[in-house]
Amino acid sequence: MMQRHGWVKGLTKLVILIVVLVGMQGYSSAVVIVRLNDGRLFLVGGGRFSADNGETWSAAVDLPQYCTGSAAVAKDRIVLLGNRAFETEPGVYTHAEIWTASSTDGGKSWSEAQKLAFAYKYPSGITHKAIRLQDGALFQGVSWDMVADRGTTTTQEGSDYKVGALVSSDDGQTWTLVGEIHAQYEDSPTAIGGVDEPSYVQLPDGELYMLMRTGAGCLYEARSGDGGKTWTEAIPTQFTVNDSPSAMHRLATGEVVLIGQPAGLGRLCIWVSRDNCQTWSGPKPISGEPHGGESAADLFY
Repeated sequence: MMQRHGWVKGLTKLVILIVVLVGMQGYSSAVVIVRLNDGRLFLVGGGRFSADNGETWSAAVDLPQYCTGSAAVAKDRIVLLGNRAFETEPGVYTHAEIWTASSTDGGKSWSEAQKLAFAYKYPSGITHKAIRLQDGALFQGVSWDMVADRGTTTTQEGSDYKVGALVSSDDGQTWTLVGEIHAQYEDSPTAIGGVDEPSYVQLPDGELYMLMRTGAGCLYEARSGDGGKTWTEAIPTQFTVNDSPSAMHRLATGEVVLIGQPAGLGRLCIWVSRDNCQTWSGPKPISGEPHGGESAADLFY
């Protein structure tokens, strides 16, 4: 159920930060922010740091290639994760890879990027920050296109994605693929198939709540009670977000905040839930002018 009242008090600073970062990063790519152990903010795709909660930002620094889709904040390091796709011609892909690198000195220097082993030929969808679960594990959403594993090339229009998660119990040194979510529906001929680019939060009772990009004209949702190993059936939501990623963050006060781009509106909007993602207030526009690209995927920390 959608509601249009009861906005989180003190949300204005977060909204201002989102709008500023959309301008810094470029609206057509994911904007992933994490808070580091020393309190600084780290803008992953832009390679920038802020020591004053986003008031000012450092100059951009070079990060390891193919590793700037997401970040996980481990106890003694920052872990980067990202995708690399291989084209035979523009827009036609044969396979993809996941790459990772880390820093043990707060981002001053980085390890050499390494390819992460993955069970499928076309991993994708690393556009949302990793989160630390209540049991201490790191959780990173991921997707893969099943078309590539059928021995053919893949395009966005011909894709058929599944979603799962990379989970690390050793603070980002190794990762294990868990879970599998899929959905079938009548999609647009110019949109993706299946479910892709997940956003997620862990709720106070330990349940994981996930929203996924689809070509069905809305986000799909699923829930897990066992750390992502198994999921409820993916079902459509009332979030009529364009064929683009969304992002979620659970505030210290318990509210869950979602950002996405509703179809037909052409601008970023925000929703808030106070009941563990059962009902939502919104959408409330937070960017001034309509945009034509994909929504910024992850703007919370």
